[in-house]
Amino acid sequence: MTVVVESGSGVIGANAYANAAYVTTYLTTRSRETAWSALTSAQRDSYVVAATDYIEKRWGHRFLGIRQYAFDDVPAIASIVFADAPVADEVLAINDFTYTYKAALSTDSPQGNNFEVLLGSAGADSASNLYDALVANADNAGSTFQTGAVANRHVTGVTLETATIALTSVAPGESGNYNTLTGPLTNVTLTTWAGGIDGGSQALSFPRLGLYNWSGRKVEGVPLKLKQAMAEYADRVRTATLDPDPVFDDQGGSITKLREKVGPIEVETEYSDGTHGRVLIRPYPAADRLLDEYVQPAGVIRA
Repeated sequence: MTVVVESGSGVIGANAYANAAYVTTYLTTRSRETAWSALTSAQRDSYVVAATDYIEKRWGHRFLGIRQYAFDDVPAIASIVFADAPVADEVLAINDFTYTYKAALSTDSPQGNNFEVLLGSAGADSASNLYDALVANADNAGSTFQTGAVANRHVTGVTLETATIALTSVAPGESGNYNTLTGPLTNVTLTTWAGGIDGGSQALSFPRLGLYNWSGRKVEGVPLKLKQAMAEYADRVRTATLDPDPVFDDQGGSITKLREKVGPIEVETEYSDGTHGRVLIRPYPAADRLLDEYVQPAGVIRA
């Protein structure tokens, strides 16, 4: 479990409002750290993330103000590095586009997205010829790659530096990580697609714009009471599921009373009225009240 803490400046991929060390300090100050400190590091990290998830699910739609930051997609990238020339008839593939190195190009037309590339005498030549094929460099069609080849529609911003080709995914954000780059090719290192991140608004509800505390002061970054609430919730994850599924029987009713008698078997089940569609939320007052300043009062409907 990797904890990515929201610093207050809008961290991409943030999943916690504070780290486990903060929770330890918070509980130690209140002489409540014994059980928490007995947990493994992995457990403490997972409970911090679970507590933050709970805050987002329970309170996210009721926080006053709006999320402060939005992000553009970060595209996935890949690279092809030539230490020397590959071997004739070896194939490189980018998704459904294939490039076969040939000692001499045929005069045949390409078959679908399967193209021939002229094998160079060294790594730099072979890289340059593949680059021409990837971008369908018209000036070199027929001399360095097969005539009729088209630009690879999965990549953009293709760059060549000596014997290294850098690729940027056309597919936006995280989707680009699922492109494929396969060989193998002798003397060639393939670094496959990675680093794509979806854009949109910040991962967590804080920091926010237009949020003021009860004293009329602007709330910026990740406020203290929010971190304290997260610490309280994290401590409760040790012994309970914060947002448990309701208990239903096979009839689909929410059970409020169940009595079973054995010998002879006798079962009595009582259902709560009108439970279908209702969400029952367990209160945690010590944590919940820390967030009072930041949320819409219960029953208020935003326009």
